[in-house]
Amino acid sequence: MSSTDPPRRSWVSRSPAPPPPRTGFWGGCLTIAGMGAMCCGATAVLATVKLSGRALAHQVGAPAALLLLVLGAVVLVAVVSAWHRLRQWRLDRWAAADGWSAVPDRKIWPWSARQLGEGGAVTVTHALTKIVDGREVTAGALRWEHDGLGGAVSRSSGTGTFVAIRLSGEHPGASVHRRRSGGRRVRDEELFLTEYRIVIDDLSLADRFTAVALRRAHVRREVPTWTISGDEIYTVCESVRTATPGRIEELTTGLLRVLALLEIPAADPGAPRQTPEDTEVSSGADEP
Repeated sequence: MSSTDPPRRSWVSRSPAPPPPRTGFWGGCLTIAGMGAMCCGATAVLATVKLSGRALAHQVGAPAALLLLVLGAVVLVAVVSAWHRLRQWRLDRWAAADGWSAVPDRKIWPWSARQLGEGGAVTVTHALTKIVDGREVTAGALRWEHDGLGGAVSRSSGTGTFVAIRLSGEHPGASVHRRRSGGRRVRDEELFLTEYRIVIDDLSLADRFTAVALRRAHVRREVPTWTISGDEIYTVCESVRTATPGRIEELTTGLLRVLALLEIPAADPGAPRQTPEDTEVSSGADEP
């Protein structure tokens, strides 16, 4: 395929949801304590609702019964809010100890160019960056609406954790995602094509992106789904919880293995990233 030919796309087959992150002893204690507090709050609200019938109204009066209901709801909301703040504090503490730093105000993300769905929106709520094995890694939490991430996720709207790794220069678009409808039960050698969908802009790279080692890693749930866009490869894991250290580490490890299997070299962490504004300026400078 010559450089003047328009890009072609091949739809072959989509990544597994990674297994739950591993938590340490204190992380497990915090989880149990948080769940216990939420259960206590919910129990208090249910008990208040039950007692707020005629007996409660008869004993303390309707205004007092209503006040107890409101107080129970406020306690439950406060417990849930405190639980989310505790998880965020734990993530920030881990990031600071592990060498991650906050990402400055970034407006262009790897999924921006491939955003699907009319009016689809993706919002990054928290982002961190770090050099891992010589590669620039960005990770954090996001939410999307109206199919803003397209086939990269199974739901049209939701929240999740993302990891993006910078590549050495621009690469043809490619992705491996799970089929939303799921695959039928077949033999192991056919499982990859029935469970996953591959999208490749450059058909000359088809053999590279469907290598046996990569297909086997996907079928065994050893690597996450991924998308290459421009000079980055990224993955998104759907979750109602905020990003956790275990989830970020697992996605990063899986994505690094994908790059190793694809034999894509790392970018120079110190090299500046070219933005669309830089491209316009350089193209304008070449004009007579």
